[in-house]
Amino acid sequence: ARAWLASLSPVNNAGSARELYQSLYTLNRMDLEFGQRLELMGLYRGPTEEASSSLQAAFNRISFPMSGKLRQLAEFICQLYVEMAYGYKLCVQDLPQGWLPWRRRHLLAPATERALYYLGEVLLRSYQLYLPYPVGIWRDVYTLYGYAERHGRHEEQVDVEEKGVGIVNVSVSQRYRRLLILGVANPYQMPFGECATAYRFLRYWTEQVRIDGLLSRSDSIGCFLIDPTADAPPTPLGRATSSTAKAELRVLDTNELIRTLHVFLRRLDRGETAGELQLGVECLDSACHDMLQRLHRAYAQTASRRHSRIKRHETVLVCAGIGAVHFFASGQKPLVPLTLAIANDAPFSMRDISVVADAEGDEAYVALDEPGDDRTAPRATTHDSFRIDRWQVRDVSPEGLLLTQDGEPSVKLRVGDALGIQRTNAVGHWNVGIVRWFKAHGENGIEAGVELISPDAAPASLRAVAENETSVPVPVLSLPAVEAAHRPASLLAPRGVLQVGKDFFLAEADRSTRRVRILDAIERTGAVEQVVVGNMLE
Repeated sequence: ARAWLASLSPVNNAGSARELYQSLYTLNRMDLEFGQRLELMGLYRGPTEEASSSLQAAFNRISFPMSGKLRQLAEFICQLYVEMAYGYKLCVQDLPQGWLPWRRRHLLAPATERALYYLGEVLLRSYQLYLPYPVGIWRDVYTLYGYAERHGRHEEQVDVEEKGVGIVNVSVSQRYRRLLILGVANPYQMPFGECATAYRFLRYWTEQVRIDGLLSRSDSIGCFLIDPTADAPPTPLGRATSSTAKAELRVLDTNELIRTLHVFLRRLDRGETAGELQLGVECLDSACHDMLQRLHRAYAQTASRRHSRIKRHETVLVCAGIGAVHFFASGQKPLVPLTLAIANDAPFSMRDISVVADAEGDEAYVALDEPGDDRTAPRATTHDSFRIDRWQVRDVSPEGLLLTQDGEPSVKLRVGDALGIQRTNAVGHWNVGIVRWFKAHGENGIEAGVELISPDAAPASLRAVAENETSVPVPVLSLPAVEAAHRPASLLAPRGVLQVGKDFFLAEADRSTRRVRILDAIERTGAVEQVVVGNMLE
């Protein structure tokens, strides 16, 4: 086996990965002596990590939903890790067999830790790429930990080598708790790429969560019910229902971790950098703040929904991105330029400017005639990069929708994207929502959870008030106040454009240009930010 693994081609990574999978699949269905299987699994660890890492590079720059071929590749990588986990699980099962099993008891913790490690890799890649995790994986996690706990080996430290970290000491309990806090962190709601960063971050804080059997609590915030018979991560304690005997149920308490996250967020708000916090991971200050805020919100969530969901079957039209909503909400008329530099003291009007999209699907804005300019300018034409898709609504609440679609949609979505949603009985009227989570289902289907933030949107543009430099207008959406939800009137803009305390010229249809100041940011995702503005006196 060692000679064959060494002969695998480092050039043809896809071919080597297929051979590895076929070999693992065969080994896991053979009767092998415990020590032989454990040694073989150790030999396969390095080549498997190498092959999966090379294949993972295909997902560095992708759009969602994924194409059929990319999804097959993602599922293959997960299956490769499933076979590794299955091999170590067989080692745990075979441990009591044969002669003198008591002499091998010290191997229970290493085999269980490796099985949980590879199950974690499967879960991580499923969450990262918004794929449903394999059936039975959470039940295996609970079973493996329970077996180690019954034999008193769950706190035993094991020396393992982790990529990018080196040799670390980790116990079965630490590995288990890390998986639990990843599962309750709403990973399907994280922007692409953040899940891996959060998982690395959580490695350093597993000691701040604890597991106990105290089910009755005066305050259930930060507490999650662990049901070992369920094939799902823990659920918020006050919302959970289970027919499992109470003796088998446990509670995951994250309150100490919640307090730590709160301290980190306060330090960032005071101006400290992410590097000064010593989080154990590298990330930009703004991205770090968003990740910590999302984790804090997930662990401190209330025990029940504020609104019940109602089953609904209807078809809606959907467009994605501020540029697309801006375009269609204006009746597909030219609106906002990004390439035209306008003098700071020059007024501009909504009817003077236009929007199109480039052939790559990225938004690019071009100008039409400037005010008072009699030159003939090339007229921008509507490009099909701004697309509308039909989606099915499966359930609704006062604050959101569950959208589903079978097949591959032409509209690409990301967690945090702004969506325009038009119902069939309200042609020309666009609701505005934000994609909160996204997940593939079935063979080709997808589903997305959308929070509705506004019943209407008016196209507008902002131009910075800058001295000694020219500035260009940026497309934004003007959202009306929603009294029932206690939401003030606001602007929705691409992320990174606006800054609290900065002044802009705001242009809206049928209204003169006015000078405004960004007063407060009330929402920020990886793609958009929602701000409140106030009028400034000239």
